[in-house]
Amino acid sequence: MINKDKFTKTKVTHTFKPVVFIQTLVLCIYFFSFQATASNTSIYIEECKTRSKVTVNYLRCLDEKINLVQDIIERWNKDVTFKLEEASKESGSTSALNMFKQSQTDFGSYMESSCRWLYLRALPDTRSGAIAFKECAIYVLENQLSLLKRI
Repeated sequence: MINKDKFTKTKVTHTFKPVVFIQTLVLCIYFFSFQATASNTSIYIEECKTRSKVTVNYLRCLDEKINLVQDIIERWNKDVTFKLEEASKESGSTSALNMFKQSQTDFGSYMESSCRWLYLRALPDTRSGAIAFKECAIYVLENQLSLLKRI
């Protein structure tokens, strides 16, 4: 005798969670963009190495490049924010906009933590530590910029 209850179709319901989807998507894009650019050298760092033969000048150059990339990122952040605001007006949902703003807030502490350990590893040589930190910051900023340009 066959039990028909075992073979009846059960309805499986999945709830789509856009916040989790967006977070996963952003992390995947960020990870793959980091992998793609991690092996390449930074144009900014190479320019500083070519231009500055003295360590102090090299550090100043890296600071200039960090500020330059941060300014470019700020412009892209404004552009993405504008696009998300427009989309939220049309859809009525502000989830993506809120998540983007949160990600921008979190990015600063992410960059700091990601690069600070390189500085600490180089101690007591503070110059080498400063160079490692600033080069790391440029790489992280370039990856963030690459991600923003894809949106």
